[in-house]
Order: sequence, then structure tokens, then C-alpha cells
Amino acid sequence: MKKILVPLDFSNHGDSALPYAIDLAIRKGLQLQLAHIYDEPMLAPSVGTATSDVIAISKSKEQLAEQSLSRLSQTATHYGLQDEQYECVVHGGNVPEEIEKLADDSVWITVMGTQGRTGLIGRLFGSVTSHMILHSKSPVLAIPKAAKYRPIKRILYATDLMHDETSIYNQVVSFAQLMGASLVFLYVNDDGHGQDIHRERLDAFIAETDYELISTATILAKDILLGITDYVKHNEIDIISMTTHSNSVFNRLFHKSLTRQMALHTSVPLLAYQHHTYEGFFM
Repeated sequence: MKKILVPLDFSNHGDSALPYAIDLAIRKGLQLQLAHIYDEPMLAPSVGTATSDVIAISKSKEQLAEQSLSRLSQTATHYGLQDEQYECVVHGGNVPEEIEKLADDSVWITVMGTQGRTGLIGRLFGSVTSHMILHSKSPVLAIPKAAKYRPIKRILYATDLMHDETSIYNQVVSFAQLMGASLVFLYVNDDGHGQDIHRERLDAFIAETDYELISTATILAKDILLGITDYVKHNEIDIISMTTHSNSVFNRLFHKSLTRQMALHTSVPLLAYQHHTYEGFFM
């Protein structure tokens, strides 16, 4: 059975991912995997750290984590998940690396809360979530700390139409159908020049799709960040979706130096698709 991975750090913002994950698990009939990875203390003889002390610290962290996961599993049950629909995983190690290992081929999607660090993508999604967005084998639904859970009714997929993203469109439509949500394909144009070939492909895809809750929109904005933020603000978007392939809107937003403090609408979750993982996402 495919599962939904939910890495947790037991902070309020981290746990905000749980309602979204439970909603998806119930709709999709998948198992929920609640995971907590704690930083394992390193043996440092030079400062007199005894092996017994390291073991004691690790054991204490593990016990606290297991207690927290037990409480979270009770919450999952409260939301309607059966005992066989979720499991708890706790162990120590390098946090990003261990979470990436858990996100193997058995994971349908990873749902994560955020804590915000330095840099634009770090401020938005936290260092661990950022790592997963860029390296996970499966899509990642990142829940910003300012997000408040609400039913997903309106999804935006942002694209600059510079690539043939037809295979991606299929996955986005499937996600929208799962949620019973409307879907807006937002063409982001920052130079005034159209991408006619890929616009034709998008139009043809929509014409051949039997899902009725699809629309398109275009924004012309020199500042992509401000353009998307303004659209989200005025159109009640519940999830922003993007792909992370090179030269995509996602990379143009997050892989260049931006000195201003303005950031993407940080109360709206981001559904990030990794370009190499689309096939079979909704199998």
C-alpha cells in the first residue's frame, strides 16, 4: 500500500501539516506514516563526553518523541483514521537525509510543516522542507507556518509555458479531481513575449480533458513573485502548485538572489512536483 509521509518536529507550525495529510489519506485510502527524526548526539572524547551519556541522551530523545507521536496518532484516530491506516516512526540521525530515505518509492506524497530559515526558500519553507522539495522522489506538499487548515477548493498551477509540461498537467488535474477543487493554470509572463507553442499545447490539453473545473489566466508582471502573490491574494487560492525542473517558475523564484523581504504568499501551501517523479504519481 502506498503511504503519505508526514515528518514532524512537534512544533506548532510543523504539526499544521497533519490535517492536510489526514484529509488526503482518507480521500485516497492510504496509510499515514508519522515520522520524527531527532539529531543524534555525537561522541566527542575531546570534551569528555562519555559513551553512556550519549546513549542516555539518545534514549531520552527517543522516549519523548514516542510520547509525542502517540498523542499525534490519537489525533489521527480522532479525524477518522483506523489503526491500520497509520504508523509511527522515530529514530535519530541526520534529519534531511533520514527523511529523504523514508520518502522512498512507497511514498505517494510527503506533507510537511515548515519553520522558516535564512534565504528566500528557507524563509518560506525551512531548511528540511526545502531539502525535500528539491530532492524528494515524490511530490511534497509544504504547509507554511502561517497557514490555517481549510478545505482545498481552488488550486493554482503556475507556469511560464517555456517547456512542454503536459505530463505534469495530468497529475495536477488528478490532484484537483481528488480534492473536488477547481484548477487554474496561471501563465506567468515577465517579458511580454508569448510562448505560443506551449500555450497551444496547454489549450489542447484542456480541450481534451473531461474535468470541467479548469480555467486559465495570464498575468504580465516584471516581478514574478509580486504577480503570483497578487493573483493568489485576490482569487482565494488554497494551494499553489509548481514544478521544480530547471528554468521553471519555481527555480526562477527560488534559485536566484533576492535581497528584498517580499516573499510568496506565505499562508498558502505549496505543492511541488519534482520533474523526474511524475509518472505513476496518481497510480
